[in-house]
Amino acid sequence: MIKKCLKNTTALFTRFGRDREATFAPLFGLTLLPMVLGSAMLIEYGSMTDLKEESMNAADTALMAAAVKVRDSSDFLETDGATGLQDAEWMMSQAFESFFKANLDPKILTQIAEYQTHFDSTTDEFVANLDFSYQPDFFGAFFSGPIEFSEQIRVKIDLARVEYVPALSMMLILDDSGSMGWWVEDKDLGTWYTRTEALQAAMSSLMDHFERMDPTNQLIRTGVRTYASSNYNGKKHKIHWDQGKVRNIVNNHLRSSGSTYAEKAMKWGFNQIKHSRELKEHQKKSGNVPKRALVLMSDGVLHDASKTHKVCKQARDANIEVYTVAFLSYGNGEEILKQCSKDESKHFFAKDATELIAAFSKIGEETFDRPSFTQ
Repeated sequence: MIKKCLKNTTALFTRFGRDREATFAPLFGLTLLPMVLGSAMLIEYGSMTDLKEESMNAADTALMAAAVKVRDSSDFLETDGATGLQDAEWMMSQAFESFFKANLDPKILTQIAEYQTHFDSTTDEFVANLDFSYQPDFFGAFFSGPIEFSEQIRVKIDLARVEYVPALSMMLILDDSGSMGWWVEDKDLGTWYTRTEALQAAMSSLMDHFERMDPTNQLIRTGVRTYASSNYNGKKHKIHWDQGKVRNIVNNHLRSSGSTYAEKAMKWGFNQIKHSRELKEHQKKSGNVPKRALVLMSDGVLHDASKTHKVCKQARDANIEVYTVAFLSYGNGEEILKQCSKDESKHFFAKDATELIAAFSKIGEETFDRPSFTQ
């Protein structure tokens, strides 16, 4: 709609410039102002809609995550009556604020005047109220101040103690550059293989582990995206309950070509894993907040290291665990990956297929081991 209005306005200007008759100019003047105002109103409306949708999406995620955190905490459950409810509401407000800020663009936060949470005992729902203060870009002169409006989100989660089952959402960002096609001599095994074949073996081991831990596809969601040259979109599959989706990409769609640019793939993976649907999908199955993990693997030097590091920081700030795996990396390739995880315990270096398999097995065990229960 916006593009159509702008196109019509441009057409009017063009016709006005070519017109040699006196009759068109008045008509042009009368038509131009409504067209410009209409286009501006559509832009303003679109901006307000984006503000509302992004904020509500982040608030929905934060409210569900905070509610589950309160439910699974034992700190207030031993307290009865009003005191216990006050403790729950305080914990709720703290958790909501933490999750909300981590999943929302800081620029959007400036247009939210206030947000509050409380527990509605009449409906057993956690409630979040958001008060918006939108400053118009085009029509500011027509208003004495910002446009104010409010929205509310409700989430119903039983506060009774339940068995805790771990949950996981993991996105794998894998190197598919030309060097992944290089052959490796493994003297310990007395054989040769390509780096891609070693990666395929490691991914198979990781998926085997997840399938043993979650045979009914109720607890673990995984996704994958490959990367290489800056103009290569990579092979990808959105995060899913079926580990076979990742197996298919890794076993059948790696090409081993191009250079090493990871930022685009990391950004896609980050947006996938932070999306509110991840929490909602796990709520449907286990009712718990999943651990979230991004795994970046490379066998070389990232040519867009600073941009990739920026995405890694955004992920860490959003409480997403970032793991890095350097496979036969040269130069400062390993150090670049370390800067992405910022945690020695979440960085791995592998010099052969055996160590690469061990690295991904360790990541699998750390992010999801056998379910533990609390009473």
